[in-house]
Amino acid sequence: MLFIKNGKCEFGIAYNVNRKTAEFSANELAKYVEIATGNSVNIIPTTKLIEGKNFYIGFCKDEISENELKKTDLNGDGFILDITDGQIYLNAKVDRGLIYGVYRFLETFLDVRFFNTDCERTPFFSELDLPIKKIIEKPAFYMRSYLNKMLDNTIKEFDGYYLKQKMCNEHKHLPENLGGECPMYGRGGTHNMVRFVPQEKYFESHPEFYAVCERYTTIDLLNGITDDGKIDETMDVSVIKIVIEEMKKDIIANPNAVFFQFEQEDSDTYKRYEEGSHQAEILAKYGRSGILVRFCNILATELQKWADKELNGRKIYIVTFAYSYAKEPPVVEKDGKLVPIDDTVIAVDNLIIRQAFFANCAWDYFDEMQDSIGGSDMRGMMEGWRVVAKRFFFWAYDTDHAAFTWYFPSLRNIRRNIDGFKKYGVEYMMFESADYGNIEWQADLKCYIYSNLMWNPNQDINVLYNEYLENYFGPAADYVKRASALLENYSTWISGIYDNYIVCTFRWTYRHVDIQNERLFDRAIALLEEGERQISLLAGDKAEYFSKHLAAAKVTFYQMKMNKVIHHVYQNVAKSGVTRFSGCEDIPPVRKQSFFNVEMQHGVKVPVIIPDDVKKQVEELDVFSISDQLDLENTQNIGKIVRKNLGKTNNKQENIETVIQ
Repeated sequence: MLFIKNGKCEFGIAYNVNRKTAEFSANELAKYVEIATGNSVNIIPTTKLIEGKNFYIGFCKDEISENELKKTDLNGDGFILDITDGQIYLNAKVDRGLIYGVYRFLETFLDVRFFNTDCERTPFFSELDLPIKKIIEKPAFYMRSYLNKMLDNTIKEFDGYYLKQKMCNEHKHLPENLGGECPMYGRGGTHNMVRFVPQEKYFESHPEFYAVCERYTTIDLLNGITDDGKIDETMDVSVIKIVIEEMKKDIIANPNAVFFQFEQEDSDTYKRYEEGSHQAEILAKYGRSGILVRFCNILATELQKWADKELNGRKIYIVTFAYSYAKEPPVVEKDGKLVPIDDTVIAVDNLIIRQAFFANCAWDYFDEMQDSIGGSDMRGMMEGWRVVAKRFFFWAYDTDHAAFTWYFPSLRNIRRNIDGFKKYGVEYMMFESADYGNIEWQADLKCYIYSNLMWNPNQDINVLYNEYLENYFGPAADYVKRASALLENYSTWISGIYDNYIVCTFRWTYRHVDIQNERLFDRAIALLEEGERQISLLAGDKAEYFSKHLAAAKVTFYQMKMNKVIHHVYQNVAKSGVTRFSGCEDIPPVRKQSFFNVEMQHGVKVPVIIPDDVKKQVEELDVFSISDQLDLENTQNIGKIVRKNLGKTNNKQENIETVIQ
């Protein structure tokens, strides 16, 4: 069926005025069809089906189709696109699904691509023939997030970027015509426990409710709870009773929310109990995660009872963190198997555990090397949480927060991460990257790849990677790709010879200055400089456009050589528009000493002392033995091959399926 003929769209766009996002969706469809054809499209607001050939947004073709929509699991933001002979119908259960349905139509049939805020692709069509078919699409993950610059709610162009990446997260706040809020709400955001026991009301009269720690204040999760995990009704006022009543206020104020966050404060912020006290005994039995789950079980159960009675049975889910001091699951080993400490730590059906573990640098989240080298028993923790809970969100990491603009070698982890989290059963997948970094080329590149895979994991990562680079860097694309491959492959080589090559995502880069091979950086920088020469052969605005993008990449590679090329760093910072070096440091106007004042930022000493044998191998390395090619669908890790050749074995060799089956 011809959708475009002789450079003109054969269809009008008729949108349902009763759907909040339909008008915006119609305007977006018309905008890109006009770019693709050079001709405008007629947009028709309506409340019903009308005469003529139309692309209907927010309508089904008949009652049978409406019933099908109601019964079909679309996993939140999914949609049904019904292309018939002469009419097209796009509909979704969730208003945001109409927007995403339009973008997927454009991507699928008009080959439109949304790479970045300033980088899109819309080919020209004089004719376009559509197949007669019905398409039902739903995202692989119910909620999806890659936290890069789009986290900034003050810059409106990031709203469209968020939508074009088909995200759904609690951090972005949009008006209803753009899809509105996601179905999760947290009072004050994440790390919010103390907000449910207002200090201005209770701190003076009940200081025992709180724990004032080094960085934050939090609440006592044992207060008001009996030894057998129930509410202590002998107490008129308690932490658990206050939290329940405060959470009810949030539920009433947010009628469209389904998931409500009750998440611990960051860092080691928790109540300390006097040695020998009864509270200390309870803590010793259940651990920090155990007393958290016991508290949240009561909270989730009581709120659902209330909602059943007062809110017509509205479903309420509590989301809490398995993070930091509460990351270890409340399980014990018995007869060779992990079992719950007791029944009170088994999460009730409406309690969701959001795991948040630092990893994803030298090894992906599902690699057994996380267990043997990282000291975190990553897979063991994930397996343990499966014993006590059924539903999971996951907060993953994909940057060095102390150094946004350093190269972070995690491209090769993408496939195993996506497939692993999907098999594990994660419903909300979030990767935290260079959030608030306005120009961070690595974060934006990985955002494009991850956002596509979180919607549809059955895509070739190499295709996504190559098309982004080609459109973002132009004639320099292959040189950026090869330079990146050098650092990716060098990183995995280092992880093979050096046991403590950090598996975490904080400070791994500049703390390991002594194993950064400058000859390798010279090779990478030479590639980027050749890319810049290729860009200079272009004329006019295109050269300036690609040169600006390349400048952001050059910041990364020059920066990794530290002070020796500091003038090159700042020259390219100014050119690229990079605004942040790290999670806590804006770009300064002048820097007279070293590139990072690390002690000021994080109180850590650099560099880490590297063993002499490791430094010797780095010094003697033939840098031309490091490949400048990278297959992102090849999940073989050369670090493991190096370790095997050196006779190094892993402490644990269980198959990954024990965690994600």
